[in-house]
Amino acid sequence: MSETTGTRRSRRGFLRAVTRRFGTWPLFGVILVWVVLALVVFTVLGWLWGEGPLWSWQRWLTNWRGAGVGAGSLDLVKVSLTTIGGIGGTGYLVIKYRERASAERAERDAEQNRAEQRLLSGVQQLGSGSPQVRIAGVYSLADVADTYRGEYRQRVVSILCGYLRTQRGEWETAVSEQEGPEQSSEEKVYVSHDGAVESTVLEVLVRHLRKRCEKTKHREAVTQLVEDDQLWCDCTIDLHDAVLTEIAYFRGATFTNDANFQGATFNRDAYFQGATF
Repeated sequence: MSETTGTRRSRRGFLRAVTRRFGTWPLFGVILVWVVLALVVFTVLGWLWGEGPLWSWQRWLTNWRGAGVGAGSLDLVKVSLTTIGGIGGTGYLVIKYRERASAERAERDAEQNRAEQRLLSGVQQLGSGSPQVRIAGVYSLADVADTYRGEYRQRVVSILCGYLRTQRGEWETAVSEQEGPEQSSEEKVYVSHDGAVESTVLEVLVRHLRKRCEKTKHREAVTQLVEDDQLWCDCTIDLHDAVLTEIAYFRGATFTNDANFQGATFNRDAYFQGATF
């Protein structure tokens, strides 16, 4: 089964490569090639339908026999018009194909440019000094991944994880006097004013990591909130050395690719019940 699938993929890849190569030829050259192919097919069909010895010239020229010696003027006109019409039709089809292929390439390029512009706009919003603008940037980036999917999912995940790994606060020394001034103690506390944006990033990540799962004896049911091709479960989640001050609610999340939490600091609760790695 795997060999058959591999063969089909190799054939499709070969056809795509040939099509791309064909599309770079001059239009006249493409039409000329198709005309020659059409004439060859016209001749081969005459050989298949003809009579006489298998490899005789009479059989090969079955479709051209009307233009042979002794043919009437009406036969000559028929063959000429048929040939001219076939060549013209082939040329027209080639031209329309090139126009369609060019329009599709232009549309794909325009769509990719729109995706890149939206991605860049989201990144710029994420770098804003206003928390409200950064939150809007988080949702804008998630929308890019949901709309264009494919490689944009990993790019958006990497951007969001990279944001959580950046320094968004300061470690400060806090003095605890719960048992009296004479028994006070000092501890390091991470102070951040980015909690609203951080919780938004975590919420977006978890929403795209919750893959549908039925309730079993050892696991609670998981409700999927996005389409199957909008899940980020197969993306690399890199939160190493991140300092999180909000609740990390990864309950029921599914990680089918690398998930790196090495050195991460959770200043509040972190839930991983029912998570699958």
